[in-house]
Amino acid sequence: MQGAITLASGREIRLRRIWQEHVYTGWLEGVPQRRHNLKIIARYVEQERAASHGHAPYLIEPEQQPMDIHSQMIDADDPPLRLPQLACVARFKSDTPTYHDPYLMDWSELSIIWFQDDFVFPIGAAALAAIQALDWNAHAQDMSF
Repeated sequence: MQGAITLASGREIRLRRIWQEHVYTGWLEGVPQRRHNLKIIARYVEQERAASHGHAPYLIEPEQQPMDIHSQMIDADDPPLRLPQLACVARFKSDTPTYHDPYLMDWSELSIIWFQDDFVFPIGAAALAAIQALDWNAHAQDMSF
């Protein structure tokens, strides 16, 4: 099926929706540091948790890259680090539930958050590998009509 991803478990999932934005949109001054980036990541997680009625999204931890900035204003204990340019927040669906009785539940869904430098599509190789390796049954939410 077009647009499907096959997980390592053999389960097939399909993209239902995706939202992307530049991570540092609205950043006015200074340089990003680990503490800033952790707040940004947490904001995306909490926004998606609220949109998913309290169900935790699956976060693919982004790699923070050092920035070559030399200034006396930089905190040596918290050096400048940047996230990949784009946050990707996607909702995936599987036609089968996780553990519940298939006569009571109809499908399963999971929101996944990752960061990459280019707009989707394609999904970046590292993010795609992490999605394919995830334990769907441990993270997805069963749904019914």
